[in-house]
Amino acid sequence: MSGSSALHSSLGVWFSSDPATPFSEDPLSSWYGITAPSGDCAQVPPGGDDVLGNAVYVRVRVATGYRSLFGATTGQQIEVAANARVRLTGAGSTSGPVAVPLGPVGDSTVGPPGIGLSGSTTAPNVAMWPLVMHYQPQDWTSPGSELVLIDWDSRSGRNDNSLFVSFSHYSPHEQDATNSPRQVHQLITESDYTGTPNTHHGHPATGFLVSDPRATGCPRAPFWDTNGVADLGTTATCDLPNWFAWGYRGSLSLGTRWNSASWTGSPFEGLGPLELPEEFTASRVSCLNAAGPPYFTVPSCPDSVGSSNTGDWVETIRSGVSYSVIAAEMRTFIGRYGRVDPSTGTLAVVVNVFIWDCGESFDGNGVAGDRWEPVPSSGDCSTVDFQSASIDRVHLFSVVPVTISMDDIDTTFRRQHGEVYVTARWGDAFGNAGGCALTPLNPRCAVNSLMNSAYLIPDE
Repeated sequence: MSGSSALHSSLGVWFSSDPATPFSEDPLSSWYGITAPSGDCAQVPPGGDDVLGNAVYVRVRVATGYRSLFGATTGQQIEVAANARVRLTGAGSTSGPVAVPLGPVGDSTVGPPGIGLSGSTTAPNVAMWPLVMHYQPQDWTSPGSELVLIDWDSRSGRNDNSLFVSFSHYSPHEQDATNSPRQVHQLITESDYTGTPNTHHGHPATGFLVSDPRATGCPRAPFWDTNGVADLGTTATCDLPNWFAWGYRGSLSLGTRWNSASWTGSPFEGLGPLELPEEFTASRVSCLNAAGPPYFTVPSCPDSVGSSNTGDWVETIRSGVSYSVIAAEMRTFIGRYGRVDPSTGTLAVVVNVFIWDCGESFDGNGVAGDRWEPVPSSGDCSTVDFQSASIDRVHLFSVVPVTISMDDIDTTFRRQHGEVYVTARWGDAFGNAGGCALTPLNPRCAVNSLMNSAYLIPDE
């Protein structure tokens, strides 16, 4: 501003949990915070700098005062100021019905989906990858702490508790069965229809996606069918790399009830009948352990008749995977969709990691309809040895968002671990507000320790 000089600048940051109270700096107001010279940000509100856990509104005011040449003679000042107010909300919560575009209303080939996540409506920087982790209570005690996703060495194998899984529309194990192979829908609430000509359940046909160059064996190369391939070998070399590079855009549920006649009748899709998982033979300690932390959503708990049929089951990929390719595809996704993480200064994405508790093995020589058996055959299935090669499909128990940055993916022994070493920071994530921007008072939109968001609202 020609002929003028700044006399002062101030920054105010205030918090409140009460939407009905107009903003006020009165100490008796529900608003609390500080307005201080912007060059003296060390000042804190009386009582400390903690923000109360129930704060859902943040108001920021920036002001600068000037005195023009005319003001120098009159003593008047010109103040330039701007206010902004945001609403804090939870984001990516799994405690509400999953938004699944399951074809037209009245489509009899599908049932009502349970609670979960839809990749097709999730922000691009919040991914769903074909990787699941076995529930180990000690891993999930402190939100914001580091979690090992992959620790692999060609000499010693793996030293982590994650598995790669197939999200293919049809079961790759059933298709590869030695005795009477057949097409059977996986126990997945919704397949990925973003790049497939398949029109199951009323979805419109869409064009194939371009397959990532590192993926091999894709039947339609150089393109890729996002419905996946019902073949274990092709899934490992084609589908897995592409789902890491593009993200999974179908829907996974923790609460779909597969024993409902709406899913198992007709039979489902007019194909062979679904083989539902066996009933859990004993109470699961996973339910007991997950009952304590407030951030776990576990619709299959507490144990009851039908608990094993509550939530999706996804089939595992135990061989033929190139770990160096998977690491490269993770970097591809982060480079494509990531944003700068203020805590590290590097690109990062949020990935929803599904947690499993129980598993089943597949007998390809068995009779159709009786090929899946629980592991172990009796007792608490949630205490299973998660590295057992006999686990061919797993039960989705809960889901937790994790933040992965470029620096978290190590293929150089930089951190003195395996040839491919991938870590993440779980919880304390920032995501898209999504539907919570429209219904902020919905209980599923409460601020939580896993993933939150913020959006602008009108200031008074």
